[in-house]
Amino acid sequence: TDEEDTPIAGIRGLLTTFGDGTVNANVASRNVLMTLPGVDDVMAEDIVQERERPMADEASKETRLFTDPNDFFGRFPLLRSQLQSLITTASGTYRVTSTGKCGGVSKRVECVANVDRKSGIMSVLWWKETEGQ
Repeated sequence: TDEEDTPIAGIRGLLTTFGDGTVNANVASRNVLMTLPGVDDVMAEDIVQERERPMADEASKETRLFTDPNDFFGRFPLLRSQLQSLITTASGTYRVTSTGKCGGVSKRVECVANVDRKSGIMSVLWWKETEGQ
């Protein structure tokens, strides 16, 4: 029924049934980071600011993304004991949302896809198309 498909406000962007149960510290939103034990709003903001801080060369557009979990815990050592098994810095599972509009008609496509890190082959895990949104 339509009632079963109605998303719960505020929770949809925080949960997924796909992936390996870890959170990618390089791309997770502030709100997703705050779902982790020991990460409050201030710590989540610190993590986001740390990864988005420009490299020492101010002309460079590169940011200081975490190279691996050890790099993350090197910058946030107090979180190691709580997050050791929950943090990653590479993703294989992605959520993609796209909306197209033409002549007063719009269509939204959402999907969750997994990209095999070795082969680069993408598999679509979930797909949904809606009109008029």
